[in-house]
Amino acid sequence: IYGTQETWKVAPLVRVAETGTRLRGAAGDGFKAPSLAQLYSSFGNINLQPERVRSYEVGFDQELIDKTLLFGATLYRNEFSQLITFNPSTFISENIASATTRGWEGYVELRPLETLTVRTNY
Repeated sequence: IYGTQETWKVAPLVRVAETGTRLRGAAGDGFKAPSLAQLYSSFGNINLQPERVRSYEVGFDQELIDKTLLFGATLYRNEFSQLITFNPSTFISENIASATTRGWEGYVELRPLETLTVRTNY
């Protein structure tokens, strides 16, 4: 129904020599057609438009103590147009003209043994 769509993504990574630091970023866009259920089920909407997103992120990873301790963080932002959602008032799928999500995520990883990794994410 929605034809051929092209998307793109670029994700450079820079290793800072001998420091165990990696700086990374990414930017891209995406396309999501409505599912058959979103279009044709009893909760569907034949008038749904495809969802599009443009996303950006920057972050870093740091290795310490001979690569047994790692941590990192990422800042992100996603800009949606025609976001497909479910309206709990009408029980029908619908488009939201625009929406933005943004935030950060982080992790700490410990490798106490060659065969054991412990990781926590937020």
